[in-house]
Amino acid sequence: LQALILLNDELFTEASRKLALRMRLEGGESTEERIQFAFRLLTGRRAEKVELDILAGMLAEQRELFVKDPKAAAAYASAGKSKSASANADTIELAALAVVANAIMNFDEAIMKR
Repeated sequence: LQALILLNDELFTEASRKLALRMRLEGGESTEERIQFAFRLLTGRRAEKVELDILAGMLAEQRELFVKDPKAAAAYASAGKSKSASANADTIELAALAVVANAIMNFDEAIMKR
């Protein structure tokens, strides 16, 4: 039940969108920098190469899927009750980053503190 809530609950979807916005604004220019930024925020460490490769592959895959379905990208990028991204934000990129942010939020290290 916890996994379903972390993946699908509106609160977590909105939180992933907000983190995606931070990834774009504060995370750097490259895919690697943005993923490392979010990973470090949520886990307290840098992603290992294998983790980074998987997450970068996920981001590329999500971009492709959202390019094919811009309505799904718009829906995902505006999830939650807070105001959505600014009109000039790239909705496809924001939605793809939000999916990756959500995946990082589901890492054990992001959920459980030792």
